[in-house]
Amino acid sequence: MLHTETTYTTVALSGHIMTNTHGVRKLLDWYQNASSYPGKEIYTCCKDLEWLDANLAALWSALIHRLRVEKQIVVTLDEESLSKRFSILVRNGFSQPEISGFGLQQTFIRNANFTSTQEKEFTTYISGELLQQKQIKNLPSQLKGLLEQNLFELYENVIKHAGTSDPLFLCGQYYPVRNELVVSVVDLGQTFLPPINTRTKGSIIDQAGAIDWALKGNSEMGAEGGGHALKCIREYFDSQGHALQIITGNGYWHSADEKYLFGAHRILPVEMPGTMVSFFLKPSTTHKIF
Repeated sequence: MLHTETTYTTVALSGHIMTNTHGVRKLLDWYQNASSYPGKEIYTCCKDLEWLDANLAALWSALIHRLRVEKQIVVTLDEESLSKRFSILVRNGFSQPEISGFGLQQTFIRNANFTSTQEKEFTTYISGELLQQKQIKNLPSQLKGLLEQNLFELYENVIKHAGTSDPLFLCGQYYPVRNELVVSVVDLGQTFLPPINTRTKGSIIDQAGAIDWALKGNSEMGAEGGGHALKCIREYFDSQGHALQIITGNGYWHSADEKYLFGAHRILPVEMPGTMVSFFLKPSTTHKIF
């Protein structure tokens, strides 16, 4: 009788992975390494993983999805390490979606994804879970409205013009020590540059320029394409002490870095497949009228 052994290729994830250039690059490096084994089963060893921002479950889930769809790669997670040292990734539905839960007192916003045909489910998730999360629920109504508007605009982008059949991925986490709630949204469709380059007849030639163009409220779809919500929330965040981060292709921008000499833009040495937008909220910030 023939016996076929399953061959695993190990691609490890280690160190501190936070929602910044260093942490995002670590996840993208993992993705690039795993991509070089099409049709294989990848085992992700996490024994040397020291920290992972739980909101980045959205990005990790999206990368795993892309590997499966484009490269027929099956990713097996190091469940023992994750369940023992990163139980939040079990509770928020990343490593074991079937046992994820939602409670108003939880520090997390459930890791979830929605295709273009799941508008009803997406709406229920935003109104019934995300906006009801303890820290978000207590935010000023103007901020909640801007956040909701941006999330729906990102979802509309998937439906209308992102050039993808992939879902939109979302996850959030509150970090009590730094009093910060981070919500990350990942769209695996086109990056900012190609449609904006076309829309501007070639005048925008890199991701940094494309990000700046979008932040001004422009849209590659013209008047009907949205874009205004991003401009409004950026202006509100600037006035209230919150922060916004955009990663698209090799472009990286973080509003909190604008005060530094080197500015808010970075060029990543590895490509992000699509776009990730992260909202950094300070729940106890004293809000001014805006």
